Amino acid sequence: DCGSAVALPGRVVRRDEDGLAWVELEGERPREIACGDCDEAVGAAVEVGLRPEDVVLAAPPLDARLSLTNAFDGAVARVTRTRRRCMITVDCGFRRPLLAEVTDRAVRALDLAPGAEVIALCKAQATRARSV
Repeated sequence: DCGSAVALPGRVVRRDEDGLAWVELEGERPREIACGDCDEAVGAAVEVGLRPEDVVLAAPPLDARLSLTNAFDGAVARVTRTRRRCMITVDCGFRRPLLAEVTDRAVRALDLAPGAEVIALCKAQATRARSV
């Protein structure tokens, strides 16, 4: 466990028939993220917490049918290696970058380096939205 979630600011814009809250994230490319844990009302300002170990990276194009609800195109901004893991900073156009924790094997397999195009994926159930 990395122990540090990225807090992405946004606003609850709707709820769907499956009980998910949809939050429009702030940034130069605002997009919606589905949140499985959000008690806030539509219109509320929130921060969506997303832990690096809950973010999956893929190389585009992504042709698979997945159970994951959230997929955001972006570019690798930085690769930080430690003894046990690699932390990938991904710019998806939000106010704050996403972090993804991956293995050295994933870095090699996906050719992860600054500037590389990626798709960042996460389950709605991995997100937590809290009021600000």
